[in-house]
Amino acid sequence: MEQQTVSNVTLTRKEAEEYCAYKRQKKISEIMMAMRRTESELFTSESAVKLCEQVLRLRQAAVRLSPSELVARGEVFLKSGIRLDCIIGGKGETFSSVKAYEAKKAVKAGAKELSLILTPSLILSCRYTELRKEIKKVRKAARKAVLKVRVDRVYPQATLERLARISAEQGAQYFSLPYFAGCERLQAELSGGCLLEISNIDSLTVFKEMAGAGMGRMIIQEAWEMYSQWLKEVEQITVVKELASPLTLNVSAQKGEEAQTEKPATTALIAKEEKSVLPAATPSVLSGKEEQTPTLLVAKDEESSALT
Repeated sequence: MEQQTVSNVTLTRKEAEEYCAYKRQKKISEIMMAMRRTESELFTSESAVKLCEQVLRLRQAAVRLSPSELVARGEVFLKSGIRLDCIIGGKGETFSSVKAYEAKKAVKAGAKELSLILTPSLILSCRYTELRKEIKKVRKAARKAVLKVRVDRVYPQATLERLARISAEQGAQYFSLPYFAGCERLQAELSGGCLLEISNIDSLTVFKEMAGAGMGRMIIQEAWEMYSQWLKEVEQITVVKELASPLTLNVSAQKGEEAQTEKPATTALIAKEEKSVLPAATPSVLSGKEEQTPTLLVAKDEESSALT
């Protein structure tokens, strides 16, 4: 039988607090990465200046707005370097030639992204050849702008899968639709670098679900409120909650290689992350200053006391 030596080490309270601070900072970085894949919508009654400030602070990818809002208030965002996503086709029941004309005007007005609303009547009557021509015509008019092919309502799964494939085949960068349970499965129908965009995300639970599913873009309502709510959850990561059990690590040596195991489940995570290289300093979202990620230390002194 192979010989194995076992020794126990403990973490001091200061080291445990440093670990929790690291966990909080790491979670904040994950939140900011998720926010960079989102965009907000500009509504008529909303303050463009206030929304512009929030988008810059959250580093969101773009702001979606109508052609009329692009002309009236788009300059506020363009001066700040924010990308604008212009809706093309209104409710969708517009001639393809009119949609192509709107696309050209939007690009000249500064829009870097275009959301083409597909014609609902063509979708319901399964006239896919005409839908292909519509996408192709607007794709040509959009030139270098990012084209998103969008449906504003949920259709049967087979219909959505076919529309997703057609969008990718015609050179769209995104296939966009409202959220529904299981919508992430449409990613399997996309090809050629086309990504899935989900809108109507109005709760933190859905936002987390879509971010975890790897959505290419998420259009969220009340982005700042959702971000603040997520930060409050991060603040709840404390020594008591994260490290509730005694911090005794069971360190085993076998075949010249160190393997770390332990009885409490939380200390297994500490032992695992202790070996990894901690990330560099990350800008603090709350204070705007850089905070060094605390280094996790494991006390070797056998007389160190366990947390109570």
